[in-house]
Amino acid sequence: MDRDIQKAVEAGQRTEAAMLLVRNWCAHVRVKKFGGTGMIEQMTGLPIGNHGLECDFATAGGMYTWDLRESALDFYDRNCIDCKHRKPVGVPNLSTLVKERDDARAAEAARVATEQQKQAEAQEARVLARTQLRQSLGPLSSAIVDHIDEFDAQRDQEHRDRLCESARLAPEHFVVPLVEYIFELTEKEPWFTEAGLTILDYVKGDPARIARLAIAPLGKAGPIDTHARVLLSRIEHIDPAQITNAVPTVIEYARPYDEFHFGREREPKPELLQALWAAYPAPLREALDRLLSSRRRYMVELGARGLLAIHPSDPLVLKPFLRSMVSKFSRAELLLDDYDEYRSSFRFLRDAIVAAFEGAPEEMDALVQEYVSGTDKRSKDHGYKIYEAVLRYDYDGPVIPPTSRVHRIAFKRLLWAATTEESEKVLQHAHEMLRGRPRQMVEIARAELDGLLGAALLLDDRLRRHDEAKPAEGEKTFLDVLERSNQRSTIIHLMKSLIEWASSAAKGDPALMQKVVALFGQIPEGRNDLHGIVLGCIEHFSDTVEGLKLVLPHLYYGLVGPSSRVRAYAAEALGDMRHDNIPPLVYEAFLALLLDPYVVVHQAAVDALGHLELPEELQGRAAQALLNLVKYYSQKSGEDRFLIECVRELAYELRRLREAKGKVGQYLVQVLLKTDPLYLKSNIRSLGNALGKTEGFVDLVLKLLPGLDGHNHHREDELRLLAELPDAAILSRRDAFEKLGMDVASDRPWLAAYIVQELARAGAWSEASRVADAGAKVEPTVYNESRLIYMTFMKITAAFEEAIAEGRSNALEALSKQWEENVKREEEFKADVARRNSRSSFPHTR
Repeated sequence: MDRDIQKAVEAGQRTEAAMLLVRNWCAHVRVKKFGGTGMIEQMTGLPIGNHGLECDFATAGGMYTWDLRESALDFYDRNCIDCKHRKPVGVPNLSTLVKERDDARAAEAARVATEQQKQAEAQEARVLARTQLRQSLGPLSSAIVDHIDEFDAQRDQEHRDRLCESARLAPEHFVVPLVEYIFELTEKEPWFTEAGLTILDYVKGDPARIARLAIAPLGKAGPIDTHARVLLSRIEHIDPAQITNAVPTVIEYARPYDEFHFGREREPKPELLQALWAAYPAPLREALDRLLSSRRRYMVELGARGLLAIHPSDPLVLKPFLRSMVSKFSRAELLLDDYDEYRSSFRFLRDAIVAAFEGAPEEMDALVQEYVSGTDKRSKDHGYKIYEAVLRYDYDGPVIPPTSRVHRIAFKRLLWAATTEESEKVLQHAHEMLRGRPRQMVEIARAELDGLLGAALLLDDRLRRHDEAKPAEGEKTFLDVLERSNQRSTIIHLMKSLIEWASSAAKGDPALMQKVVALFGQIPEGRNDLHGIVLGCIEHFSDTVEGLKLVLPHLYYGLVGPSSRVRAYAAEALGDMRHDNIPPLVYEAFLALLLDPYVVVHQAAVDALGHLELPEELQGRAAQALLNLVKYYSQKSGEDRFLIECVRELAYELRRLREAKGKVGQYLVQVLLKTDPLYLKSNIRSLGNALGKTEGFVDLVLKLLPGLDGHNHHREDELRLLAELPDAAILSRRDAFEKLGMDVASDRPWLAAYIVQELARAGAWSEASRVADAGAKVEPTVYNESRLIYMTFMKITAAFEEAIAEGRSNALEALSKQWEENVKREEEFKADVARRNSRSSFPHTR
């Protein structure tokens, strides 16, 4: 993390220095930032982030880059080279960067020219050598040398294949001198390696020499399909001393790193690595051990990939590396120089450890326990993460049987750790294991049902200790309070997961369901969180009549009981369960929760109401209760989130009754007009479905439109609702829409364009024309040209439609001429943009 902060600071320092150069270059240029301001930028005052350049005499757009120097040079190339409006400020300026860039380009061009000259001279020497070689060859062998000449001159697939096909079809014409020359050329010239190996393979050259040639380049990057094919047929001729350097490349070939393949996913080809392991285990073991012992994360992961590639052919391959794998995983912070807690996921090392666990569960468990039993907190946290990794499963895979020793061991270890370890990380590992429903782990959960229930009871003790513990002196800051709240939430969520798994596993089994329900009787008095959490089993048990009979008394007691917290949990449980066989008395009890004086209760009831279908005779009372809540919360501050939720539920009830356009619906709209736009924005789409045709809803759209920014505006719900407003609603607020359009025309012309479009659609032609005219009234600079053209089109369109609507056909010819002139203006501007972009150093801007 410290490295990332340092990199951000250094980037900010580079951008700050570049800003000075840019500002000294020209008084017209402006540096603009894309995106928000981060914490490091706030703390240091440095310009950290993506920046670009703007100028009235440059076209809009351009590059926004992390390093301002890159976008500045691109801007210079496109806009400054032939600019006649430059207004110099001082030195040093942008010319410094331009000179450095141009000097670097010149140096690179000189280097390339020198290299090309050397290559040309080397090619001439090879041609001369082949001329001398022909003197000792017959006509057909000389023709093969001609093919080599052609391939040397044009190194493409066609000439390579022609040469290789000659060896395949006529190996007898590859006489000894010619074969010796091909050996020498393959040794010296990398461009000829693949072709040379293919030829030598076909003509059956010296196998040891071919193997040496094939394995030698494997320490370097490049495709090795040919090398692998040649080596596989000559495994016994490989020099063991060459294996160590070749292993990293062979592993990459056997198990490619597939996280960022950018559409070019490579197929794993483990055959060569597996063959090397079978024939030369000692040097390969040494190479793998060296990789796993590295202090670089990539090399460790590479070694793990090698083990995973060999494992299918030899399950015992992991045996010698058990301790080194667990040690590296558990103590990564100490054993790696580039360890990053937030990025070092050790995906392949983790998978190799899991494979080892599956092969030797007791031995691996004992090994992991050595690390989790120590005093080092981080090693302990990472050790328990191994158990969590072991318990990951494929959602599409088969159900894991209860006889699986691997899963039973890891499951018990994490359950026990969740109740005894104080580390938040360990709790997170346990919660990660129990996330969602058991699915393929359902049989394991059924076998460990007692452990799940016992862990829930023990965690409740931990929750009680947490609640009773008083913060130490000096630990009452906002962050301390937030941390304690997060700790409590982690325990609560883990308890919910334990009950979720237990009830999912017991579902359908009367004896096991009875065991879960019996937990209610074991809960000590006053343990309201645990009591409420256990009510979560209702979601699973209510699927059957037998299960419903078991839990219904506890649900009803929860709904009417003395604990406000349990009543809230009971409302949540009722919302989550099936409602096929619910007695009316339960709904009666639930309805009372909407009137409950405790906030936590009636808020939970409103949330659950969205999942319920109340009996017809109770729906009116529920609507009245919601209306009472709306009236109460509309008078309170800071409660807009819940107020909007109540309005939404009541609005949908009104829509069901076809009364959304009535007085209550209009009242709800007026309530919403007073709420915080932040909460209103996130619910406006669903509110529009219920109240979109209600009088005054147009004012809600007008309230939210000014808050739109230019990012992803095509997906904004407000714009969709704007397009769905009835013409009458828009005409009733035509003045407000015109004012809004005029206000945003200068800085958000795209929003003004939407307003023009909807005003025109409703027939408010004059207002649409005036908004479009306001959008076109900006300084006529190159930067504003695109906007001017666009808004002129909008203005002409509005005027054209207005003339047709008013029957002024004599105005259409002049408007058509204006349109044609604007089209010509647009074409000229596009040509100018293309000319500027053609000078850009970024290919995709050309």
